[in-house]
Amino acid sequence: MLCFVVGIGVAVTPVPYYTLGPGMVRPTAELIDLGGADRDPSQQSVAFVTVSVLGRASIAQAVLGWLRPSVDVVHEDEFLGGQTPAENKEFNEELMQGSKSVAVQVALGVLGYSEPVGARVVALVEGAPAADVLAVGDVVVALGGVPVADSVTAVRMIRALEPGVAVEAEVLPAGGTTSVVRRLVPQRNADTGTTWIGASVTTEYESSFPYEVSIDSAGVGGPSAGLAFTLGVIDLLTAGDLMGGSFVAATGVIRADGSIGPIGGVAQKAAAARRDGVDLLLVPAELAPEDLERARELAGDRTRVVAVATLDDALRELSTRGGIPADLARAA
Repeated sequence: MLCFVVGIGVAVTPVPYYTLGPGMVRPTAELIDLGGADRDPSQQSVAFVTVSVLGRASIAQAVLGWLRPSVDVVHEDEFLGGQTPAENKEFNEELMQGSKSVAVQVALGVLGYSEPVGARVVALVEGAPAADVLAVGDVVVALGGVPVADSVTAVRMIRALEPGVAVEAEVLPAGGTTSVVRRLVPQRNADTGTTWIGASVTTEYESSFPYEVSIDSAGVGGPSAGLAFTLGVIDLLTAGDLMGGSFVAATGVIRADGSIGPIGGVAQKAAAARRDGVDLLLVPAELAPEDLERARELAGDRTRVVAVATLDDALRELSTRGGIPADLARAA
């Protein structure tokens, strides 16, 4: 009896690991509010896929997780990234909020209602090159005389600059209507080795859409539902069925320029898609080859996993399955 009790005690003892398993497959249409705009019903809404985080594991849960192909057992340092659980939750909620905002604007941009016009400063690093030059709320519209279309372009342009060489930045000050020119001297970031100015930016948009589109996060954090939300908004605002009658799910970070960034947990998402009968799972082309291969193995023959690099790639893939073509979506 004593050995049995001790065995149970050891089995339920928490260990510094989290178990990640297949999560839910959730249609986006029920979460998107078009704010009064006409809503085109679809036969099948694009879905987003999640990873189920079971919390800190016991010894028994960790061992069982290591034995299951669709489960990952991750050390808490890797999972939390140096944050507390509360900080990690808040961080992922912020990522979701940003992802939803970009998803809506990219969708409206495809339909001709929104246009990126610059990179808005949302945070500055104390003592960094931009700290005494820019302010939160400023919008950078050009660097060295070259227009800055969005945050992705801004980061790319900054990293291409020569450290220590001044560059003129055309800036629309926060709350202002007239741009000014400011002198920035980028430096080499000692931690990353890349050129930086120490400013976090997001894309600034000009929108002509007369309604406010909002998305319910459904209690989910992180940025990986961005591609699904973008496709969901496009589908609801265009005539016809973007999914072509197929059960489609998507996962991937949507960037302001329409490119799709990598995500974690693709194996768990593929397993969830297979479990729920998804026909097509769109995933980022930027995934590591071994992650993509594992996802396809877990999806099996039931669910086709297709890697896409851009929103245009995703629209073209859907058009091959009978969805409305990308060119018609743009003209809608």
